[in-house]
Amino acid sequence: MDVLSYLTALIQTRKTVGISGLGTVFKKKLPGRYDAEMHAFVPPSYSLDFTAEINDDSMLADYIADQRNVKLDTALYFINEFSTGIHNKLAVDKEAVL
Repeated sequence: MDVLSYLTALIQTRKTVGISGLGTVFKKKLPGRYDAEMHAFVPPSYSLDFTAEINDDSMLADYIADQRNVKLDTALYFINEFSTGIHNKLAVDKEAVL
């Protein structure tokens, strides 16, 4: 199961999404500004950031269970597999790209 696609869809409508075993992905608001090179105003935008602190990790599991029409335990299993895969990649490569 592609947990990352569900995470991407969920972060579109939420400010923070907790991932069990990893941490929390959150939107960081960047204020509008004037770009002197382009001679234009750049509107406010968001960038994604990550913290190891886990906030409300049930949201992703509930979303996957609802979208895939599976039990919550099954969704939690796939999230744990995703988290384990990221941890393994971090152990080997010292970095992971989502």
